[in-house]
Amino acid sequence: MEIRENKQVIIDGKAIHTWDEVKSAYGKRMETYGPGSKGLFYSSDTAHSARLAHSSKILHQIIRPDDSVLDVGCGVGALVPFMPPCVYRGIDLVAQSVEEAIRFYPDLSFDCANLTDITEKYDWVFLIAITASVPMPEVLIKKAWELSTKGIIVDFLDARKDHGDDLNTFRMGACTDLFLDMGAQRIELYPTRNLWNVYVVHKEPFWL
Repeated sequence: MEIRENKQVIIDGKAIHTWDEVKSAYGKRMETYGPGSKGLFYSSDTAHSARLAHSSKILHQIIRPDDSVLDVGCGVGALVPFMPPCVYRGIDLVAQSVEEAIRFYPDLSFDCANLTDITEKYDWVFLIAITASVPMPEVLIKKAWELSTKGIIVDFLDARKDHGDDLNTFRMGACTDLFLDMGAQRIELYPTRNLWNVYVVHKEPFWL
């Protein structure tokens, strides 16, 4: 099932096809711009904070204090201040980002790792601000679903809103169909006024 409208990722003029290329591209941006929003392709800190604040509203409705959470592509831990209480672990491909996250939040768990290599189960797996800029988002979505016990939270650039050709854009209907095919029992879609939409995909039905 094809969920992407635009199927290419170009970072700083270079086409990205492998996880090593993702790691290298983001590592170079970290070296150039440091841990701030510009290194993550945001036009400003305000734009980055707005996206995180929107995610935060959703997370506070869903996540419970005893829930275990895996934050994939955690970067320097930008989502952490916006998180509700939970049992948190962040992973990222870029060692420099993980080192910064540990420096900022020494009491939390961060590791340099690829989701495809993770075997531990978590209540929730987050794919927030990641699917647009990786070469195989479908692989990550299915792996996140496999590792979660309650569900996944994932956002997408909406192909109907975004007409750029440097990042993955997604067909919302096809994404919903994919989740149903994976066995989702409940799907919540949170549209935004910006370019992305957020899905909360549950493994448990509304009526238990």
